[in-house]
Amino acid sequence: MNILIVDDQPERHEGFIKILQGHQLTHAWTYSQAIDAMRDNTFDMICLDHDLGDLHFGQKCVQVESLNFKLSYTPDYYEAGMYQSGRTYYDGRDICTWIVDHCKNLPKKILIHSWNLDGACEMEARLQSLPGIEIVRKQFGR
Repeated sequence: MNILIVDDQPERHEGFIKILQGHQLTHAWTYSQAIDAMRDNTFDMICLDHDLGDLHFGQKCVQVESLNFKLSYTPDYYEAGMYQSGRTYYDGRDICTWIVDHCKNLPKKILIHSWNLDGACEMEARLQSLPGIEIVRKQFGR
């Protein structure tokens, strides 16, 4: 399966690598990276977090041992005045809205793995209008 993993925590990416061995994995750390990946690829499954951490506070550098690379990036949330509902960053709810409104190649399954119960419920509600997609909420990692 071709799987997109969206999370800002290296530990979660490493956990998914361990349990999803043998699958083609694409890793996204931010809203923009997730959207770019979905524009350019078709995924069988998307593993999606709600809280994308402290990314809106500046540059973040992460080391992912299992992927054998270091990723350093500056979040692009401030581009084009992206201030929605008083927020200065995007989270998993915004990714779900983009999937509903713009995704041309819908996945067969979306796993919402957030520990943020309110956010996860909002994400699930936004995705309910999509036909034929299995939506699963299951907390993962800590």
